Amino acid sequence: MIKRDRIKVYLDTLLTDNIYKILPLYEEENHGLEKYVSSLLIELYGFEKMFNVDEVEYVSLVANLEGIKIEIMKPSNKKVVKREVFRCMDIVKKLSNKLEGE
Repeated sequence: MIKRDRIKVYLDTLLTDNIYKILPLYEEENHGLEKYVSSLLIELYGFEKMFNVDEVEYVSLVANLEGIKIEIMKPSNKKVVKREVFRCMDIVKKLSNKLEGE
């Protein structure tokens, strides 16, 4: 079984960094960005299965990433993408804080 402190490290570092990485990929118009976001979503679906996540923040995170996947396909949408990426990072922080409080 994976310990809570490792899950917290995953949320605070790896997942947060992976979400933030969307911004430079978007700005450089990387053609693999949609695939990258899809891969993040697959990772989160696996996370849910492993840890039986039932937090509303998790649902919000997945929904926002699905929305980002749509928004990145629109030209000149930097403000929206940036706002939603930071929203996702904030949601991850809230999830991490809940985990710490348990």
